[in-house]
Amino acid sequence: MKENIYRKHLRIAITYFGIAAVLGILLRSIFFFGFNYKFMVHAHSHNALLGCVYAGLTTSLHYRFVNQTTSSRRYAYIFIGTQGT
Repeated sequence: MKENIYRKHLRIAITYFGIAAVLGILLRSIFFFGFNYKFMVHAHSHNALLGCVYAGLTTSLHYRFVNQTTSSRRYAYIFIGTQGT
């Protein structure tokens, strides 16, 4: 059951990666669509670093180095809280 939590959190990280990839493609197509480049770069970088990298890294580190039997519930609350903020 605890493995399922980690898989769900890694799926969230992969979803953030997909969103960052779509934003990156939109950045390359600035000449076809008219939008503010500055705001799109800002959204792309924040989504890539704070979404994909943070979620994947914290999930991987917690899975590898922390005793899951004692801190799994606390980790789930922290993960959901940080994703919400």
